[in-house]
Amino acid sequence: VCAAKQSDGKCIILTGGVEQILYALSPMGELRDQLAVGSFIRHLRAGDILGQRRELVAMATTTGALAGTLGLSLIDPQDLSQIWTLSDLGVYAPNSGRRFLSMAMMDLDHDGKQEILLSGSWGEHGKIYAYDGAGRQRFAQSDLRIPDVPYRMNFLVPVKLPNDEYIIGQFGNVLIVYNLDGSCREVVTGLFAYANATFDPVTRILYCG
Repeated sequence: VCAAKQSDGKCIILTGGVEQILYALSPMGELRDQLAVGSFIRHLRAGDILGQRRELVAMATTTGALAGTLGLSLIDPQDLSQIWTLSDLGVYAPNSGRRFLSMAMMDLDHDGKQEILLSGSWGEHGKIYAYDGAGRQRFAQSDLRIPDVPYRMNFLVPVKLPNDEYIIGQFGNVLIVYNLDGSCREVVTGLFAYANATFDPVTRILYCG
């Protein structure tokens, strides 16, 4: 589920999942529209991807829960039209964990348009991907310092400080620090397994669950 802020300041809520149907709701929860996607909806994230001062929605899909073909679409929440769709971004292989495990939005090149960040499987040394508003892949980066440990999910959290920006990946008890080009800056081993996090830009603290 995500809430996409529009140019009038109001939000349109998009939600979907194993039903393979994308729903658009009003801020009061009333059904605005729906779209049959034809694949399982894994992630929905809103961002100003085209620099229009309103948020569109990126949707990651798979044709099967554990063995599907991965896809990515850019959705206009106002009418659920698909601006573009990439339908074959990889296929699951046995013991690879090949899938998109998390999605985040971040303006990587400071041009006023956010890019779509995706984390890959546990079998690809922490690989992350970035796609721009035209559906072009900006990078696909991994690093041998990041261990391959089955069933861990790399959850991505953008961090923006006054003089630095980077992406945190939470991979079990390992925190990965990615640069904005997807390269790995640092790998830190902690005492706990991290399941979620959020960055507070006011206190400049990353809160980890």
